[in-house]
Amino acid sequence: MAKKGQESNQNNQAAEGPKGCKAEDCKSKAKKFGFCLEHYELFMAGVLRGDGTKPVDYGRKLDQWKKKQAQKAA
Repeated sequence: MAKKGQESNQNNQAAEGPKGCKAEDCKSKAKKFGFCLEHYELFMAGVLRGDGTKPVDYGRKLDQWKKKQAQKAA
Protein backbone atom coordinates (compact mmCIF):
# COMPACT_ATOMS: atom_id res chain seq x y z
CA MET A 1 0.00 0.00 0.00
CA ALA A 2 1.35 3.41 -0.97
CA LYS A 3 1.72 6.25 1.47
CA LYS A 4 -0.75 9.12 1.43
CA GLY A 5 1.78 11.57 -0.02
CA GLN A 6 2.58 9.24 -2.91
CA GLU A 7 -1.10 8.60 -3.70
CA SER A 8 -1.96 12.27 -3.99
CA ASN A 9 1.13 12.89 -6.16
CA GLN A 10 0.10 10.08 -8.51
CA ASN A 11 -3.45 11.44 -8.74
CA ASN A 12 -2.16 14.93 -9.59
CA GLN A 13 0.08 13.59 -12.36
CA ALA A 14 -2.77 11.59 -13.90
CA ALA A 15 -5.09 14.60 -13.88
CA GLU A 16 -2.57 16.91 -15.57
CA GLY A 17 -2.18 14.87 -18.76
CA PRO A 18 0.26 15.68 -21.55
CA LYS A 19 1.51 19.25 -21.79
CA GLY A 20 2.57 19.22 -25.44
CA CYS A 21 0.74 18.29 -28.60
CA LYS A 22 0.61 14.55 -29.35
CA ALA A 23 1.32 15.04 -33.06
CA GLU A 24 4.74 13.99 -34.30
CA ASP A 25 7.33 16.80 -34.31
CA CYS A 26 4.91 19.37 -32.85
CA LYS A 27 6.17 21.50 -29.97
CA SER A 28 2.95 23.49 -29.43
CA LYS A 29 0.97 23.39 -26.21
CA ALA A 30 -1.95 20.94 -26.07
CA LYS A 31 -5.37 22.60 -26.10
CA LYS A 32 -7.98 19.91 -26.87
CA PHE A 33 -7.69 16.15 -26.35
CA GLY A 34 -3.90 16.44 -26.19
CA PHE A 35 -3.54 18.24 -29.53
CA CYS A 36 -2.83 21.85 -30.46
CA LEU A 37 -5.68 23.54 -32.32
CA GLU A 38 -4.16 22.89 -35.76
CA HIS A 39 -3.62 19.17 -35.16
CA TYR A 40 -6.95 18.83 -33.32
CA GLU A 41 -8.72 19.81 -36.53
CA LEU A 42 -6.75 17.14 -38.43
CA PHE A 43 -7.53 14.58 -35.73
CA MET A 44 -11.26 15.31 -35.92
CA ALA A 45 -11.14 14.99 -39.71
CA GLY A 46 -9.51 11.56 -39.40
CA VAL A 47 -6.17 12.62 -40.84
CA LEU A 48 -4.29 11.87 -37.57
CA ARG A 49 -4.76 9.01 -35.13
CA GLY A 50 -5.64 9.53 -31.49
CA ASP A 51 -2.06 8.94 -30.40
CA GLY A 52 -0.78 11.59 -32.82
CA THR A 53 0.75 9.25 -35.39
CA LYS A 54 0.00 9.26 -39.10
CA PRO A 55 -2.16 6.44 -40.51
CA VAL A 56 -1.00 4.30 -43.42
CA ASP A 57 -3.11 6.29 -45.90
CA TYR A 58 -2.08 9.68 -44.50
CA GLY A 59 -1.34 11.25 -47.89
CA ARG A 60 -4.73 10.38 -49.34
CA LYS A 61 -6.59 11.62 -46.25
CA LEU A 62 -4.59 14.84 -46.16
CA ASP A 63 -5.33 15.52 -49.83
CA GLN A 64 -9.05 14.96 -49.26
CA TRP A 65 -9.00 17.28 -46.24
CA LYS A 66 -7.20 20.01 -48.21
CA LYS A 67 -9.75 19.78 -51.04
CA LYS A 68 -12.58 20.09 -48.53
CA GLN A 69 -10.93 23.15 -46.94
CA ALA A 70 -10.49 24.78 -50.36
CA GLN A 71 -14.18 24.20 -51.14
CA LYS A 72 -15.18 25.82 -47.85
CA ALA A 73 -13.03 28.87 -48.58
CA ALA A 74 -14.47 29.36 -52.07
